[in-house]
Amino acid sequence: MANQDYISFRYAYEALANNEFRGSEYHCSSGDLVPPTTDADFNLPYPQGFAGNQACPITDGTTYISHTYDLFVRLSLSLSVFYFTYL
Repeated sequence: MANQDYISFRYAYEALANNEFRGSEYHCSSGDLVPPTTDADFNLPYPQGFAGNQACPITDGTTYISHTYDLFVRLSLSLSVFYFTYL
């Protein structure tokens, strides 16, 4: 029964994440761009370096979900263990 309850929590968190983040757009400030300008290879030409180029790692909600999905799975597992242990 506990495994089935864990799966229910997991699907609930997936649904909440999809509802909250899909379709969202994010914009990076200069401090969020990668690689940082302090990187030793920043101004080296490609392929040894980055040729002075930077990118925003997360620009939309779908990307955010894919990068943090494992966090949601671990959180749902932790909450389900807590719920069925202490409540």
